[in-house]
Amino acid sequence: MVLHTEETTFEEFREAWVEDIEAMESSVDKGREFAIRLASQWLDVDPDSDEFNFTDGSGDGGIDVAYLHVGDHEFEDEQGDELGDGRQRNELPGNTWYVFQCKYGTAGDVAGVARDELRKMFETITGSERISEQASSTVNKIRNFLQQEDAVNDRVVLVLGTVNPLRDRELRDIDGLRRDFASSTSGSGPSIEIDVVSLKNVHDALLERSALRISVDLNGVFTPMSEGSWVGKISIKAMYDMLLQYRLASGELDQIYDKNVRRWLGIRKGRGVNAKIAETIRDNPENLGIYNNGVTFVCSDFKRSARGKRGWVLVNPYIVNGCQTTRTLFEVVDEELGSGGTGKSSGPGRSYGNCHFVAKVVKTQDHSRLTDITRFTNTQNAVRDSDLVAVDVDYNDWKEELEAKYGMYLEIQRGGWESRRAFEKARPGIQPRLTGAGAIPVKANDIIKVFGAGWLGYAGTAARRLQDFIPGPDSDGSVFGEIRKRTQKGRFGADDFKAGQAVFLAGKRLRFGSSGAGIERAMTRYVFYYVFIELIRAIGSSGRMPSSLPTDEVTRFVLSLEQHPDEFANLAEIAAQTVSDYTVGMTDTPPYMLDKAFKDTGNWEGVVKSHRMDAKFIGREAPRFRQAIDNKIAAMRMSIGSGPPIFDRYRELLGAGQG
Repeated sequence: MVLHTEETTFEEFREAWVEDIEAMESSVDKGREFAIRLASQWLDVDPDSDEFNFTDGSGDGGIDVAYLHVGDHEFEDEQGDELGDGRQRNELPGNTWYVFQCKYGTAGDVAGVARDELRKMFETITGSERISEQASSTVNKIRNFLQQEDAVNDRVVLVLGTVNPLRDRELRDIDGLRRDFASSTSGSGPSIEIDVVSLKNVHDALLERSALRISVDLNGVFTPMSEGSWVGKISIKAMYDMLLQYRLASGELDQIYDKNVRRWLGIRKGRGVNAKIAETIRDNPENLGIYNNGVTFVCSDFKRSARGKRGWVLVNPYIVNGCQTTRTLFEVVDEELGSGGTGKSSGPGRSYGNCHFVAKVVKTQDHSRLTDITRFTNTQNAVRDSDLVAVDVDYNDWKEELEAKYGMYLEIQRGGWESRRAFEKARPGIQPRLTGAGAIPVKANDIIKVFGAGWLGYAGTAARRLQDFIPGPDSDGSVFGEIRKRTQKGRFGADDFKAGQAVFLAGKRLRFGSSGAGIERAMTRYVFYYVFIELIRAIGSSGRMPSSLPTDEVTRFVLSLEQHPDEFANLAEIAAQTVSDYTVGMTDTPPYMLDKAFKDTGNWEGVVKSHRMDAKFIGREAPRFRQAIDNKIAAMRMSIGSGPPIFDRYRELLGAGQG
């Protein structure tokens, strides 16, 4: 199976990407939308998540967006680095604040202010820049983050975002700031780094190059492990030669890491695992294989070449484990061997051919097997499971099914929609066309959570834990695992995505999940999905217990009601009013404050972002919420004047009978 990310030129992609932004009336709105979309797509994160903070405005200190990436081990478990208490430096979880200043315009428009904007952000987070009340909460978190000690893997990355890539001259100017900022941080605290991101970075990350055939030579000694897999040893020189050959063939070295779960993290001078790897290669290259866990290749073919018994050929190779080691190796070795000299080396390069480390090679064209290899070879590194979504076999199957059945685009990579729009715009005759007038993407992770919160009743879990709703090595017992089992039995697919999209858009129109929308809307989008589906269950149950209504029948009823837009919107209003009845009420003391859930936690967020709002706990933890739903259903059953109850009208629309 091939991930269907449409290949477009950068120019095509850029034109489609900014089309919606250009349609906005004010420059403020354009800048805001550009910052949110660039940051969320480059980081591949949900801009509605709590960790994504938009701070743009007067007194923002030069910061548009700040995002806290929590809980990932920023470095692969490749080389030891003793801390003195038995732990390894690379075993500590590294957290990263990404702080964005985005400039909407051409590279020429922003080049002159790049250094000033980065320095302004630096002064803001280090405490010397005055900021507005709106930005203070986020900025103070970053300032406190920087005050830590013994946080060697924590980072603050200042990101300058642009439409077009900066020119080499501007990038060289920014290198000076990198050195200044790095020297200003303490030896045991978080580092401050700089990155420059343009739409081209987003475009390159989205391109799927699996159809491109690249063959490279690899010199090493290998022995079979099992059918289609080998283990062996390669030298530092052989690894460098292979990477150099790959770069020449593909035009971009980092393409070989497309199936890896993280980017190369660079070499932080004197600190971090990559710096230690670089130090080992320069000073003691013979120890690299001792300190290192090796590298794993996945390729479509692996065979002997005509270059003797050590000669092998890799076809369409990817490095799925070992990115930090191999990319650091290339940078260090290239300083010497890539210098252009034709004589013998007097540096460490003279021994690179005799210094070896372990390599594994797996030959496969099976997409699911590639996904498993990527996942499990990185399990020890606390990989972000959300990084694996785009290569998950079910997501790709759902994408094809939704396209075939409804002509709708399932976005499984952030930014994929813009890529598809550019693809269709540049090819007027291409079929099917998924991005016509009024079309919008179906965002896979959003709808998985809508289904989990509404259909399956995990409203509190959906608000709290992304990990329960994405694939991963331990997802069997999660909400996603339950959905995967339904998929295998033919009870979850394109119909559910289409129905979930309808409910998702209804909530969005009513501003559920929008900041500043009030307590009954800002944090209750998953509660809204649950209430809406509970109303559907009650209407469609026809005398049965609503809880016994199968999820596929719920989906059928939602799709039936979607054919009546006014009635669908009216039911959404009723669901929204039900949420308000519980969160606001008619007295000075809202009903939620009287429930056990609130008394136990003492705050509203603790109620809606916990198991207390899951269906199986609501009766015990939030009985007044359950009562608000039942009261609304009872009111719908009542006749108003001489007309039939609204409940019966909905039964008729759903084809559920009179019951």
